[in-house]
Amino acid sequence: MTSLGFSPPPSGRGNIPLVEGTATSPAVLPSQRRRPSISRSRDRAITTAGLAISAAFLASAVVAMFLPPETRRGVWLPLHLALAGGATTAIAAALPFFTSSLLGAAPAPAPIRALAIVLVAAGTAAMVIGVSSQAGISAAVHATPLSLAPSGGLAFVAGILVLSCAAFWPIRGSVGQRQSIVLVAYVAAILDVAIGAMLATLYLGGYSPALAAWARLTPAHAWLNLLGFVSLVVPRTLLHL
Repeated sequence: MTSLGFSPPPSGRGNIPLVEGTATSPAVLPSQRRRPSISRSRDRAITTAGLAISAAFLASAVVAMFLPPETRRGVWLPLHLALAGGATTAIAAALPFFTSSLLGAAPAPAPIRALAIVLVAAGTAAMVIGVSSQAGISAAVHATPLSLAPSGGLAFVAGILVLSCAAFWPIRGSVGQRQSIVLVAYVAAILDVAIGAMLATLYLGGYSPALAAWARLTPAHAWLNLLGFVSLVVPRTLLHL
């Protein structure tokens, strides 16, 4: 008993510890402590650079529309500059930034982020240059596994794999709700574009089964990249902005 007739509350496991306050700062619960801030300045700079590269691809796609039909192979060159170059590079730049913000965790290391963008952009550039330089020539006759176009395709697929690492790296540090539906959609999108790009790479490399079945594989290649990748990533991201 105290001098006022009251007993102090017993100490035990049921009590919630307080952070000792001062005259100017009241005591706070541990759950009210602020989490350490996450620096995103470098990640934001990488994202901005990737979006600038994407814009360059889109501008190139517009210019390509005015090239002779035999050089641009109809709509092939503008289409691949816009989608494989513009859209995919933009997603490679923005997707890891968005997932780290969504999960409230630190982003992937800058070298991994940059490598994904470089591989996707360089792979696209090598692929479109390689195909355009042989416009109107069958891949079955002239392509080899180490020629420019299939090498670009392999670099593009490697960039997608590095992108998956960068995009899902923040899960390691996530402590809150993980937005499973969004992450599952991103996994499906990355698998789609990797498969779609690999089909084209096999064709460009002169792989006999891909050459023989290319008439049937072309729709799959287009749908996996356009609807399977872009249409999964963009709408699912916009729903959470």
